[in-house]
Amino acid sequence: MGNLIVHDEPAMPVGMGRVVLTHGTGAEDGHEAATHRVVAVRLAALLDLPYAGACEDGRPCASSYIVPRAALSGRRIAAELAIRSEHDLFGGWTLRDWMATKAIMHPLVSSEAAAPLGWTRRLAADAVPLTLRGFTAFSAQDALAAGRLLLRTGPVRLKPASADGGRGQIVARGEAEIADAVTSLCVGGRLADIVTLEENLDEVATYSVGQVRLPGRTVSYCGTQSETVNNEGGRAYGGSILLAVCGGFDRLLARPLPSETGEAVVRAVAFDALADRHLPGLIASRRNYDVACGVGADGSRRIGVLEQSWRMGGATGAEIAALEVFAREPRVAAVVARTVEAYGAAAHAPDGAALYYRGHDPVVGPLTKYARVEEKIEG
Repeated sequence: MGNLIVHDEPAMPVGMGRVVLTHGTGAEDGHEAATHRVVAVRLAALLDLPYAGACEDGRPCASSYIVPRAALSGRRIAAELAIRSEHDLFGGWTLRDWMATKAIMHPLVSSEAAAPLGWTRRLAADAVPLTLRGFTAFSAQDALAAGRLLLRTGPVRLKPASADGGRGQIVARGEAEIADAVTSLCVGGRLADIVTLEENLDEVATYSVGQVRLPGRTVSYCGTQSETVNNEGGRAYGGSILLAVCGGFDRLLARPLPSETGEAVVRAVAFDALADRHLPGLIASRRNYDVACGVGADGSRRIGVLEQSWRMGGATGAEIAALEVFAREPRVAAVVARTVEAYGAAAHAPDGAALYYRGHDPVVGPLTKYARVEEKIEG
């Protein structure tokens, strides 16, 4: 995977003649739905195809390029949408839904722990050197056991496996806090979601490492995420800045990267290869990995892959901005591109930026989202 370069392929598989459609749009009046539509429109332009809107209205999705908001799973949906390879969608498909969550990052706490059918024991074991110390729990009992074990080396972070953007995470510093945290994540005594538990870090920098493969073109990138203040005064995702190259991960690693950034890329690429090896039938044209670097409880520097995203995400606007430059300007080898999410009614997109949303979201309030290219690098 790390050496894969497909940008010399034909721009579209012969005979497909596909139309870009969205799938899984949900509510139509919020920033996520608006962003989803803009992503689909810009992808359609890159693929030189018409944008045909959403396919939830009963229109057939066959012979279409699908842009789902979430990762897809199961044979039924793959058959319905005619998804057979990474050329059929922007995002990912897994055989089972939990395979596209943080659950695959860590092993179980014991050989007797609960696990679903098809649990990827080999993937979890092989990924241990690439991730932070942690466990995945499918039952409250296993979550308690995992939390108590991890407490021996410091505070523990509990994370619902299906949540994104840091939502629902809890840091526990003692057994009573572990018990309270697990209880809060249960409904009727059972976990409401799969839970991952891992060592908590301080002074954390979060790197984004990823690759997008469109028919005929591949872009690989690394960068960092930023935080901002939302309309309630809390911390929220504020955007990403990426160094993107035209081609595979080998071309990214050939660039002069800071040592910590380079290590984040190497770990993400290694985890990506494990996912391909151990997840049956994995299809993913958009592969993004969050890698955390911070200080552990013992004062040592710790680095590990936190989670994967095989769907459109916060960095997608910057990914598309890079793809658009590479499509227009073949002499450009790399770009620096940024996405920004700014809260408040006064926020605005600068001239030349691609606007993804500006309005009053019914959930988060006034919000502006945009992407722009900040630097082009030739050679």
